[in-house]
Amino acid sequence: MSTTINKGVIRAINIAVGSIATVAALSQLTYLLVDFNVFAQTFFAIPLAALGVLLEFRVPAQLHKFASFYFSFLGRGLLYILLGIMVCHGGAFKMLSALLLVLAGISFCLFQFLPMVEEPDYFKLGNASLTVGDDEFDDDDEVI
Repeated sequence: MSTTINKGVIRAINIAVGSIATVAALSQLTYLLVDFNVFAQTFFAIPLAALGVLLEFRVPAQLHKFASFYFSFLGRGLLYILLGIMVCHGGAFKMLSALLLVLAGISFCLFQFLPMVEEPDYFKLGNASLTVGDDEFDDDDEVI
């Protein structure tokens, strides 16, 4: 008997992780006078985390082309680990947030290799097939 993790659970995890990362990054804006490097990391962490939440509701037009790591479990997992490292500076809230982000990132990296986890629909690029050897045209057909 095999159990599967459905798309709704993955969606809830993505929204929760993106929200936690966004709030933790916003709280680092106070580091302007204390540690400029941490403050500067905030300007990278906020858009990366907020875009992860946005993808659960709407997929921007050219995102598959320019940020394809958002559309695989391995890419999302590595992104969550990176965000965990970027927001780990400071108090207990940020350390707990970083721990949750890293654990979610490790889980998503494992999801890439587990067949019981369903991919969300927006991971697939339109009607195009991303598998090797599944061409749209046969070798005999001419492309005009």
